[in-house]
Amino acid sequence: MEHSRRSFLVSAAAALGLSGCSELSGFEPTSRRDSGATSGETTNPQAGGVGTDAPLTPSAGTETEPVQQEFSQATRERASEVGTAVRDSVVVLRDGNAGGTGWVVGEGEIVTNAHVADGSPTLSVETFDGATGTAERVGYHEDLRPDLALLETDLSVPPLSLGNVEDLSRGDPLVTVGHPGRLGQWIISLGRYLRVLDGIDWLLSTVPTQRGNSGGPLVTLDGDVVGVVSGSTTGPESSRPDFSRNETAYTEFPELAERTTSVPVDTLEASLSDWR
Repeated sequence: MEHSRRSFLVSAAAALGLSGCSELSGFEPTSRRDSGATSGETTNPQAGGVGTDAPLTPSAGTETEPVQQEFSQATRERASEVGTAVRDSVVVLRDGNAGGTGWVVGEGEIVTNAHVADGSPTLSVETFDGATGTAERVGYHEDLRPDLALLETDLSVPPLSLGNVEDLSRGDPLVTVGHPGRLGQWIISLGRYLRVLDGIDWLLSTVPTQRGNSGGPLVTLDGDVVGVVSGSTTGPESSRPDFSRNETAYTEFPELAERTTSVPVDTLEASLSDWR
């Protein structure tokens, strides 16, 4: 499953013309301590003047309904432009051999996941332009509910603007920039918004992510943050196929359909108001 998921992300990154150079480990999804999802890491089609994509299946509020994943060339080009702008605000966070992604929300303020920042109150930081320094943890949710943390740093990095989840429709293109495992750093990936699961406060999308993407910004094609990448899930048990009693030897196990989970931006704003 790891190989096929990696191939998908490599192709997405290549199409957007970006690559990275280093590796991070230590990803732990939001679900590790709460709702039992599996590990993984991970706008209107006309928004921003990007043209029209293929029609989407209308949503009736179920996760099993298909969403068209193909994008028009104009949308892909817009995603590349947005990702290139966003990456200036995205940082690498490290705590020994563990780490993840962070991004700047205000002057000297870095947002990431609680599971990225819970190992130490101090993390090392690297910016896109190569500047390095440290960041001190000033707020986080120890129980990972929600999976958010706020750090402070002396490094000067431009902040990202916050959007509104209420403005999203099922199938809208979304972009993230992060450091997915062995693929490298500041990798742009593109997918679609699905819905928000209110009971566990997850924003689901098809944006491809892997270990190392934890804490990255999920943004619209206008560059506004609508979520903080936290992990992935394979969805409800009823939607998972059963490959039992197969009669051939697998050289690669069939991949289950994964959805990237993110903490919605309104939940982030509530935490920020407590920590600032």
